Amino acid sequence: MRRPDYELYSKWPRSVVDKGFTLIPNLLIEHLGDLGITPTDFVVYVAIYKHYWRAKDLPFPSLLKLSQYTGLSTRTIKRATKRLSDAGYIKKTKLGYSTNTYDPRPVGNKLLPFATNSVTVSRSSGRKM
Repeated sequence: MRRPDYELYSKWPRSVVDKGFTLIPNLLIEHLGDLGITPTDFVVYVAIYKHYWRAKDLPFPSLLKLSQYTGLSTRTIKRATKRLSDAGYIKKTKLGYSTNTYDPRPVGNKLLPFATNSVTVSRSSGRKM
């Protein structure tokens, strides 16, 4: 039997849910600070991940599309994807003049240490989580 608080339609209006949604692991949200992912980088990551429908098909949203989603300039998008790529959280491959493919899976491996610990201490706050 499903609990009502787990039902998506009881949390969001049906017309909103019917337009689609993006699943992001809680560990990523809980450890953004530990991973050094800025709020800007996270918003860009989520905008990229929105296009990741099938494991074998890497997303390739244009810089313009990412800019439209996030309200950030294309220059800011480029800097954010560079930071995410340099940190090993995404793998970026040039596809064309203003489009790249993005592999968002590498961040999952960076989260494994947090998944194996039942209690972690946040580096940014020093609090037990």
